[in-house]
Amino acid sequence: MFLGDFAKSFSDADQVMILPIYYAREIDDPSINSDKLAFEINRYTDNAEAFPDFESLEKNLMVRIQKFTNRNVIVTMGAGEAYKVGDFLLENFK
Repeated sequence: MFLGDFAKSFSDADQVMILPIYYAREIDDPSINSDKLAFEINRYTDNAEAFPDFESLEKNLMVRIQKFTNRNVIVTMGAGEAYKVGDFLLENFK
């Protein structure tokens, strides 16, 4: 139930890019992963894609984003090294 509600919360986003899910304090649950989350989000809208690593997500961003304008809003969220996506964007799209 929670997965479906969480997935539905992304239905208004233009694009959702998901990196692998890493478990910190929780017990690793193999039934939940980034591919499954993307699938669930795509049940509400066809805008989610799971990426296997930072490098593949960064390559995709380079193709999608030519330059930032005042209309671009990019939200990054996550734990651990998720901040790297924001650092990449700041370094490559000033």
